[in-house]
Amino acid sequence: MKKIIVLISILTFSVSSFSQNNENEILETETLFIKLLNQYRIDNKLLKFEKCKYLQETAEIQSTYLAENSMPISHKNSNLGMNSLFDRFMSTKPDYVPLSLGECIASCFKLDANGILKQFKNSPKHNEILLSDTYIGTIGIKITKVKNDKSIPYYIAVLVLG
Repeated sequence: MKKIIVLISILTFSVSSFSQNNENEILETETLFIKLLNQYRIDNKLLKFEKCKYLQETAEIQSTYLAENSMPISHKNSNLGMNSLFDRFMSTKPDYVPLSLGECIASCFKLDANGILKQFKNSPKHNEILLSDTYIGTIGIKITKVKNDKSIPYYIAVLVLG
């Protein structure tokens, strides 16, 4: 019985440790993505972005929704009151209303900031958003691991610019 308790404790610690390591890896990827995006914008003579808690929460709403529902990439959200990007932003109770909002969504099989940025750059519409000067210089990004029954994990990355 003692061996079973020790084994369960080790397994619980291992799963908890893996989950924490994965969340740290996600945060590192998000931070690196912002650095890479800012360098891309500077290279194109544009202002860099600063992280914004309201845009971060907005990105998290959509990323979590898509991941939890194993949805294909979509800018739509059928949760009540969350139909548009603006609705999601306003649900964060911001202390300002931006002149414009932009959203880019990608999926990836591994946490790779360069790969996510490359996907956005290779898409004319997404690249146009990345290089737009209509945003005031704030950003939010959330990468969420998709919970599915497939053996290959993948991630949803949602970028919101304001």
